[in-house]
Amino acid sequence: TLFRSTDKRYYLQLGKYRTDIEEIRRQATSTEDTVKELPRRMDGIAERMEDALDSELREREARKLNLIVHGLREVPVSVVGNRERMEADKKACEAVFGAIGARTKVDGMRFCRRVGERGDTPRPVVVGLSSEGERNYILHRARDLQNTAHRDVTIVPDLTKRQRAGEAKLREEADRRNGQLTQEDHDRNMKWLLVGRRGEGANIVTGK
Repeated sequence: TLFRSTDKRYYLQLGKYRTDIEEIRRQATSTEDTVKELPRRMDGIAERMEDALDSELREREARKLNLIVHGLREVPVSVVGNRERMEADKKACEAVFGAIGARTKVDGMRFCRRVGERGDTPRPVVVGLSSEGERNYILHRARDLQNTAHRDVTIVPDLTKRQRAGEAKLREEADRRNGQLTQEDHDRNMKWLLVGRRGEGANIVTGK
């Protein structure tokens, strides 16, 4: 009886070993297939990343002469034609740009269009300019609008979704660091700030 019991346990244990060996072989085969598949998957990932980068660069190139004007009063609904509304917005932008010393005229704007649906607040206006120098001058002087009759208007660059997301992360990081300032830092009027022109590699620095 003892021999038979031991013999039974032996065969049960042998069966378990065989099952384990088969499982190890299956996993090894699966791992080998995965390793063989890895170069093709990596090529696919690299190709998608390259396509995404190309798309981002093309979008930035398409937007590089554009500005977005916020707070510009909407053209009255009585102006029914699309062309008439666009011309009215161009003249309004000309007045805003002129208030900060820019010489941009209506005929120097490649396009001018509202973004979004009409609501209680003025929709942003996307304006396409003729030169990068003209765009940069307006952005550089945009803060001076607070000293004009257009103090409620703001002008920002036309950024891609990725650029906006990157700057949002920087602002969150600046807020996080400001939340960690000590009382001594506050007494010294220390604060983390986001500096640099929007869309052109802003950085977080500390200052007073």
